[in-house]
Amino acid sequence: MTTRPLPRLEFEPFIMYGYSVSPSGIHSVWGEFKSAHTQPDTATGAEWLALNRTLETLRRDFQTCLVLLHRDPPSDFPTKSRIQIKSRYGLSEHNGRLARYPDTTLSILDVSDVKSLNYQALISGGYSAAALFSTNQLLPETIKQDFENAVGLDALRATLMARVGAYLGFDHDAFFTFETRHAALVRDILQAADVSERP
Repeated sequence: MTTRPLPRLEFEPFIMYGYSVSPSGIHSVWGEFKSAHTQPDTATGAEWLALNRTLETLRRDFQTCLVLLHRDPPSDFPTKSRIQIKSRYGLSEHNGRLARYPDTTLSILDVSDVKSLNYQALISGGYSAAALFSTNQLLPETIKQDFENAVGLDALRATLMARVGAYLGFDHDAFFTFETRHAALVRDILQAADVSERP
């Protein structure tokens, strides 16, 4: 299978709280989207509009987008397909980072080629979610097998990062975790970053 080139990423402005590179070469950025360049409406805040716009831009630029969710998705949420699994791993309630969970239910949604989405509808009630972006076709069943066969959290993260171009976890407050093995993608998104000085 021919691997498509990585797109150039465009993020809305955000505050960066941390950046690290793991021994296995996974780049991680933690941050919070800002209200700059967006106007809030009665339904949501400007930070959420910035996060939603970023997710839709990435979904446009990658061939496949799969969403991981710690709950049943709303019945009217549009998907190409959806499956559920029982898993020992899920998403942190803060910023959507992969985490170990005892006996959780995880939904995997294929939202590739679906018209515009309201991601905030996924995480009402304090849930977190994550989007997996790939330049090639990626089936929910493949990610299901990765979760079922994982022998540890670090091994699961490494397996997922080997499959996807980018991982963007997020919570109901527009905090996020961005992970990738590709330094070029990190350089792209850091152009939109302000560095926080908070401890």
